[in-house]
Amino acid sequence: RPSAHNTRNGPSEFTVTGSLKKWDIRPSLHHIKIPTLLLNGRYDEAQDEVVEPYFRAIGKVKWYRFAESSHTPHLEERKEFMEVVAGFLGLRPVHPLSAPILKGAVACAI
Repeated sequence: RPSAHNTRNGPSEFTVTGSLKKWDIRPSLHHIKIPTLLLNGRYDEAQDEVVEPYFRAIGKVKWYRFAESSHTPHLEERKEFMEVVAGFLGLRPVHPLSAPILKGAVACAI
């Protein structure tokens, strides 16, 4: 059954065959003018050589690589993830064991 994911990406995450096959955002990265946080993990499919062009092209950027994570440092190194994101946002982190586990959510105290 057709889906937006299969149309854009194709059936595999590792070999793109859909409409995004030739799409490349890198030439437009210099237009990003807001502070940006790039995250990856040591065992991530987004290895340093994948992240580096983004780091070099975005003006106000910070990059943090998690030492023991793959693509999910918010689960694999939760305490450190909370500290890094809270620090970037200028907040103090809530104790990671008391923080809710929600997709895309970072629990911080103001």
